Parts: sequence; structure tokens; C-alpha cells
Amino acid sequence: MNELTEVLSSYVLFKGKINELYDEKLHYTELFAFVERFSFHRILKLDVLLSEMLKILDRLYPSFQYYLLLTHDYEEINQLPVRDLDYQEENSLALEAYVSGEVTIEQTSTDIVLYAPFLGSQGVYGVLQVITKGIYAIPKADQKYFGLIAKMTGAIIENIQLHQQSQQLIGDLQFINETSQQLNADLRFTETIHFMTEQIKKSFHAEEVGFFLSQDGEKWTPLSGSTSFFFAKKSKAFVTYVQKLMLEKKDALFIGDLTIPYMKASYRSLMAVPMGNLGDMWGFVVILHPMPYYFPFDSFKLLQALIHHTTLAFKNSLLREELEKLVVTDHLTQLFSRSYLDNQVEHSLKSDEKGVLILIDIDDFKMINDEYGHQVGDDILIQVADIIIHHIRASDVGARWGGEELAIYLPNVDAKIGVSIARRLKEKVSRLTSPNVSISCGVSHWKANEEESYATLFHRADVALYEAKNAGKNKVVFLEKDRD
Repeated sequence: MNELTEVLSSYVLFKGKINELYDEKLHYTELFAFVERFSFHRILKLDVLLSEMLKILDRLYPSFQYYLLLTHDYEEINQLPVRDLDYQEENSLALEAYVSGEVTIEQTSTDIVLYAPFLGSQGVYGVLQVITKGIYAIPKADQKYFGLIAKMTGAIIENIQLHQQSQQLIGDLQFINETSQQLNADLRFTETIHFMTEQIKKSFHAEEVGFFLSQDGEKWTPLSGSTSFFFAKKSKAFVTYVQKLMLEKKDALFIGDLTIPYMKASYRSLMAVPMGNLGDMWGFVVILHPMPYYFPFDSFKLLQALIHHTTLAFKNSLLREELEKLVVTDHLTQLFSRSYLDNQVEHSLKSDEKGVLILIDIDDFKMINDEYGHQVGDDILIQVADIIIHHIRASDVGARWGGEELAIYLPNVDAKIGVSIARRLKEKVSRLTSPNVSISCGVSHWKANEEESYATLFHRADVALYEAKNAGKNKVVFLEKDRD
């Protein structure tokens, strides 16, 4: 009888060992399949990874409860049992597991709670919390298993993050390279700003993008191509504050929740990067969004790299246009040269629907030179030119025709409006010049449905100017085509 009892006892022990080995084999078979599935970047979705890990644990330990204590916010795993890892809680075994990289266990009045860190080779990415729900002991083998599956998960999380970072870096480098190539494609300066504004809005999801330039380091002007906010009056105090803050800090700005003294900030997230060194800053870029903490720090680093790599292209584009302007600009008056006017009128006659040519002569200019001297005569020319520059559109062409004769071409303008502009300029010159002078104006007009050449357009304006001078000066005369 004793022998039978011993045999049965041995069988029970053997059977238990077999079951234990079977369970262990099942556990590690699941773990191997899990690691095999997610290794070598086959699946790179964090939510799929964590969901699969929890499914394995639910199959192997169905009576336990699980939570993910993570160190970052991940939008894609909102459906999983995620809790924040509390860095402030003292004597927290969860925090101890996170810091030490070792499994920790605590006994509560009703359960045992195990914390297994998601451990990678470069850091810890969170902690797996296991709650036993009424069971008062976790065997060493199970503790080891929880630690191992958490460690394998941590290594895969690290691989996913490294892969995402490498893809982001590749994308950033491609973005910088493509943008630099485009900027080096001989774009006009305004085209460059338009292109960069659209690139930044698209890549950074910015609400407003502003490019600013200064000739003297004090007055900062928004460049054409920036978004509309920077041309509104309400933006001036805002931009002044940003520029002052940048110079005070001697660095680019990355602000997640912007507050400005005595001002209501309609934009809370801000990034600002200088062009050139801060000691010799000739321009800067401002990017805004109304939501606080909208831009991640990686975007700030990308913006800095982008502006650093494209600043030379900006400068070259600006210098090229300045040189071109010197070639086509009259040095004394800063009006365009006659050759530039000729080209613009010829182009307009081929591409526009209508236009107005105004020839202007400063009355009694020789007498002014004789009475006051040539220096005052030059000053009068500059004064009249300034009045013209400030009272025509950017698309209009003001030019020095020769000597005291000036000219204005107004593309796509009716005769009536052209005459009105000439009269307004005549009145402004009479009122604003010192010593006081007057001008005479000859005006001609063309329309697309009439045969017209530059020579005939100029001839009518010249005849009209001659009539204005003969009629007593300080007059505007318009010569219609049928009088030609």
C-alpha cells in the first residue's frame, strides 16, 4: 500500500512538472511569435504592438488586469488601457521600475501589483502594470515572464521610434534639399517669398507666415508674399515686440504660449528665426498659430535648418534684384530709366488691354537753375520724382525721360483715370515743392481694339505736352487718337 501511495505521489509530481513545462513552453512560444512578428520593422504601428501584447497576456493570465503607464502621449493608442506615469509621486514602485529598469512588486490589501519596465537599449519607454485581482502571490517564473515580455516590447517600441525618427529626418532633409534647389532656380525675390510662405504653411501647418527685411536694422518691413496678418495695422506692435525679444535673447524664438504685455495675443504659438547673424540680422521669419503649444520642438529645429540653408539663396536673390534695379534706375531721381520705360510700354502694348502715357515737364526749370543753382535744380527733380513714386501703383512705371522731363506709364488704365492722375500730380507738385514749381503734362491713351504703336502713343503725348506749355504751363492736356 505504501508503495502504491509513493507511485501515485510521484505520478502527480511528474504530471505537475509536465503541465508546468507545457505552460512554460506555451508562454515562450507566444513570446517568440510576438517578437518574430514585430521584429525587423515588419509592423511599425505602436497601437498594434501594444494591443497584441495585451492579447497575449489576457490569454495566458485571463484573471489579471493590465494598464500601460507611458512616458509620452500617443494619439494612436487612445483606445488602450493607458495611464500617465506619475513623476511626482514619492515612493512609487512604478517610478522605481521606470528609473531602475527592474521589475518591482507591491502588496496592497486586496491584490499584488507588478510593474515591469518597457526597457530598450537607449531608454525606458513606460511601465506595464499588472494587477492580480485577489491573488496574493506571483510565481518567480511568471514575474520573469512579465519582465521579459515588457523588455521585448520596450525594444520594439524603441525600434519603432528610431524608424519614425529616421523617416522624419529623411523627409526633413528632402524638404530642405527640394526647397534649396527651387530657391536657386533664379526666382525673383517676390516669387521666392511666395514660394517659401506656401512651403512653410504646408509643411508646418502654420496659420500665418511673415518675412521681414530691414535696411537699417531698426525699421522692419513685411515682404510681399507674407500672409495678410503682417500687413494689418494690428500686427505692427506685435512684430516690434517679437523683434525686440529676439535681439534681447540673442537667439531664435520658440514660444508655446505667447503673452505680450498690454496686448491681447491672438496667436499663442510662435517660432521666429533670424536671417544672418543676430549681431548682423538683416531679416527674420515669423510663424504663428492661434492654438497654444501647437508646434513641436522638432518643427522648430527643422525651421532653423531650413532658414540656415536658404538664407544665402534669399540674399543672392535680393542682391541680384538690387543690381538689376541699379541698371534700370536713374541715380538722381530713383525713377526708372527711359530704356526700362520703353521696354515696359512695348510689352504692355502686346499683352494688356489699354494704357496711359503721361509726359511731364517741370516749368521754367532753366530759370530755377540760373536763379538758385544746379544743386537746387537737382533737389527739385528729386522732390517731383518722390511725389510721383508715392502717388502711383507698384505696377505703374515712373521714369526720367531726360533732363527735366519725366514720364509715367499706367498699364490697364482708362483715359479718364489717367487724366485725373496727371491733374492730381500737378496739384501736389504745386503745393509740396520748395522752392515752389509747377509742371505741365501731356497725356495719351490706347486701347486693344485700335491699331497702336509706341511711336504714335509717344507722339500724341509729346504734342499734348507742347500744347500744355503753349497754353500757359501748369496744365494737363489730353490728346485723343483721332486728333493725331
